[in-house]
Formats: sequence, C-alpha cells, structure tokens
Amino acid sequence: MRIKLEDHGRFQRGALHVVVACSLAACVAALVGSDRFPPAVAVLAAAVATLALALGHVRVVLDPVANAVARASTETDGEGRGLLARAVRAREGIARSVHAEGGLPSSEGRAVVAAAAQATLALAEVSRRRYRLAERVRLASPGEMAGNIDALERRAAATSDAPAREAYARAAGALRERMIRATALEAVIERLDARLHAAVAELEGAALAAGTRAELGSAGAPAALSTACDRLHAANADLGAECEALAEVAAL
Repeated sequence: MRIKLEDHGRFQRGALHVVVACSLAACVAALVGSDRFPPAVAVLAAAVATLALALGHVRVVLDPVANAVARASTETDGEGRGLLARAVRAREGIARSVHAEGGLPSSEGRAVVAAAAQATLALAEVSRRRYRLAERVRLASPGEMAGNIDALERRAAATSDAPAREAYARAAGALRERMIRATALEAVIERLDARLHAAVAELEGAALAAGTRAELGSAGAPAALSTACDRLHAANADLGAECEALAEVAAL
C-alpha cells in the first residue's frame, strides 16, 4: 500500500491561503480583544483547514504496481498494452507460485516477488515515456519535412533577393536539423521497444521458473529460480537506465 499526495501545487496554494486568512483573523481578534473569537480559535481553524486540504489531496494506492500499469495502459498504444498485459500475467503467476500451498521458501519467494514488482514498475514507466516520445516524433513528420526542405531550397535558388534567399536557407537548415533529431529519436524508440520485449520475456521466464520450482518442491533445482531472479534484476536495471536516458533526451 502507498499513500500519495496528489496535486502538490494546488495543495500548497490552498494551505497558504488558509494560513494567511486565519493569521489575519487571529491578528484582528488580538487587536480587537474579542472574548468570543480569541486568536487560539483562529490558529485551531487554520490547523483543521490545512488538515482537510491534505486529506482532500491524499490518495491511497493499495497496489502501486497495478496502479502504474493501469496508468501506463491508458497512455500507450495497442502493442504497449499487450506487453503490459503479459507482464501483469507473469507477475501474477509468480505471486501465485509463491503463495500457493507448499510454494517457494519465504526468502526465495520474497526475492523473486520483489524483483518482479520492480521490473513491472520500470516497464510501465518506460512504456509511458516511450509512447510520449513516439507521439512527438510522429508530430515532427520527418517524411513531410524532407519535402518541405526541398521546396525551401528550390525557392532559395529561384529568388534573386539576397535577404529572402538567406531566410529560406535558414528555414531549410532548421527543418533539416529537426529531421535529423527526429531520426535519432526513432532509433531511441526502437531500442526502447527491444528493452520492453526483453523485460517481458524475463518476467515470463521467471514465472515459469517459479511455477516449476513450486511444483517440484525440494526436488526442483533452486539455481534456476536464482538465475531468473538475477535476470529480473538485470532487466530492471536496464529499464532504469533507459528511464534516465529518456530524461536526458527530454532535457536537450
């Protein structure tokens, strides 16, 4: 379970307004000297109002992983939703294997469940960012820009006015730079797709290893589950690195 305070800016502005209003009321009450409305009442009202604002912006998330996947599913495309659904099924399979009667030992079970949760969270975050990046690249329309660049260069060559020719050349250069950047981002998206598919495959492999280990009991080789857990950690690290890379790309 996770408790989140949403819309921090709105909460902070509301709390500031409440504190200022109640402080003003307390100041007025102190100057007037009213027995019916002492300053302590204004201070108490400020505390109650601030607490009410906080409770109004608090949201309790029972399953942070399911919540992250649900948010990502609403922001991604059909292929992304398919990958997320596969990841959810694999994570649920791991949880069933761990909590089933005669399932995995507690230490192994906790390790693989935690690794699966972390990988699924990272996968949901990368899916959301990947889709947003793909939308920006789609809006850039590299194919259309190539035609616009050719048209601008033809107009620059056809005009006899030097300032107009220079302006056309600057416009063509700006579009060419934008097209190069969009092409580079397409390569980033392709790499993200590969990472997402690999992470889902690792989750499904871990689910198979956990299920096999739970069914075979002590006869099952624990090395397979340990390897699957290590690979989940590696997949999570890869997705985390991609998130950091995306943040750097967005800052450029």
